Amino acid sequence: DGLLLYLSVYPGVRPGGRAGWLLQQTAHFYWQTSLEAAEGRLLERLLEAVEQSESTATCDVFLTPGELFRVALESCRENPPWGRCWNSDADPLCASVVAHNVLRTLGRHRRAIGVDPWLQQTTDLNPQWFQRDRSYWLKKIPRIQQVLIPLRSDGEGDRYGEWYHFFGILAFGLRDQAVNGNLTQTWIAVRMNQLLNPILAGGEEEPEKARLDRDTARVVGALLQPVVLRASGDCRTDSRLYVNEM
Repeated sequence: DGLLLYLSVYPGVRPGGRAGWLLQQTAHFYWQTSLEAAEGRLLERLLEAVEQSESTATCDVFLTPGELFRVALESCRENPPWGRCWNSDADPLCASVVAHNVLRTLGRHRRAIGVDPWLQQTTDLNPQWFQRDRSYWLKKIPRIQQVLIPLRSDGEGDRYGEWYHFFGILAFGLRDQAVNGNLTQTWIAVRMNQLLNPILAGGEEEPEKARLDRDTARVVGALLQPVVLRASGDCRTDSRLYVNEM
């Protein structure tokens, strides 16, 4: 389904010439374009937090990953993507990808500009809400950054990179558990991300960010283990039990 490719490579980076572009463009449509309608409420919540922070003397309004996940979950249920293929019980996967997409766009919008190998022209692969009012979001990016709690143990980083990594690994972990019944591929992806970062992202991954990726995989495991145990059963068990426990 192209999820790992979409999560691992910036939208504007298309290795492999035309074949790579076509493959990633398909993944981009499925995992970003089809989900853009569900991103609106999450953006509203981010802007609300900014307004609340700026209107208080202490500026102590902060958002957590759990808060954004909850908002994204509500938005996915109100704006189900993928048409008739959509399974409403897959809301947690939708929510984690939506949160990833919004945060990666805000933090890495420049990496979504690529060159179409067929048309030989620059193409903007950012979501439509960002393209429609780029100047507005460019002004909001540093303000939104301030209301996101730091996820790195050293308190550093730009918030965006750590946050979209967290939700990206959460998304892939949900898919991995649902399809394979374990997080083996998730752990492989986390390790390979560090090894392939110089090729796919233009430089070595920071040790602290690599640690965050590993910690996130552990969080995903801790989140899913009780869910799987509560919903476990034989092969006739209704698969909706697994997701409803989320």
